Amino acid sequence: MTNNFTIIEGTDNLNSNFDKLLETSNTSSIFQTIPFYEFFSNQPNTESFAFSISENEEIIVSVFGVILYEPGIKKNLTKRAIIYGGPVVNHEHKYVNNALFSILNYLTKRLKRKAIYIETRNLNDYSLYKNIFLNSGFSFEPYVNFNIDITDIDKTFMNFKSEKRRQIRKSLNSGVQIKIAKNKEEIEALYNILFDLYKTKVKKPLPDMKYFTDLFQLFQKYNNGFVSILVYNETIIGGSFCPIFNNKIYDWYRCGLDNQYKNLYPSTLSVYAGMFIGNQKGCNLFDFMGAGNINVPYGVREFKSQFGGALIEQGRYLKILNKTKYNIGKLGLKIMQKIKNK
Repeated sequence: MTNNFTIIEGTDNLNSNFDKLLETSNTSSIFQTIPFYEFFSNQPNTESFAFSISENEEIIVSVFGVILYEPGIKKNLTKRAIIYGGPVVNHEHKYVNNALFSILNYLTKRLKRKAIYIETRNLNDYSLYKNIFLNSGFSFEPYVNFNIDITDIDKTFMNFKSEKRRQIRKSLNSGVQIKIAKNKEEIEALYNILFDLYKTKVKKPLPDMKYFTDLFQLFQKYNNGFVSILVYNETIIGGSFCPIFNNKIYDWYRCGLDNQYKNLYPSTLSVYAGMFIGNQKGCNLFDFMGAGNINVPYGVREFKSQFGGALIEQGRYLKILNKTKYNIGKLGLKIMQKIKNK
């Protein structure tokens, strides 16, 4: 690190230069903003972290993340440091490579006794910095994603596969309404659908109800997102939680009662609902937030591919801090998923 670099921990000492970085960087995302940092900080079973590097008060790189873990006896085997979206980088600064290298190594130093691994879940293109990550001990994971232009929603709709267009038309013609959630009771109803989905199909940890009611309140306070709901005969049958940043919609959590309402296709309509509402709010891009490792078969990727987006490889970067616990944790997850499948 050069003598002119300064490490800033937390968000209290970030000034207006941080807002400038978010506005100008091509690696910004909603998850690297102070409201989302504060949101994560107020959740149970989490520990937020924020590190930035500046030179002469100009911020070059900023990393917000969260250490997640399962409560109880599983805590020590489930602590993972997740950097949603990836670092925010001032790509025009002459020392950007040095600053990114420095902050990645600083992350390792600060988190090596707190987490089993560090993972950046990229939502932008970091190909220019791939060697920086690799030289810092990270490995590249070829995760892919779909981004969809929603500037012209009618044109977007016509780019869907014909079967998806048919399903959406049938659902809407049958009386399913697309709405924006207005109260906590609607959030709780949607959460119950999401909880059942994760329990029976996804088989991965899902945050508790507080997480989603807090997220709803965050959207209301900062006008940086919305919750879509699908209503049929006064019953919520699906919907999605969609943050907004720089005219982009993030398809973060989404669900539908497909088994109970097979002929209404709520999972398919919930995708369109996010796009439709986002377009009404002036957004021009819909981010599916991941479609899995390209080398691993993944039904969700096939589903998302039917909405007309271009497949892009933004990847993830992974650094294992404790190999023994990492391997034990992976084995434990496989065992738990097999048990739930029985």
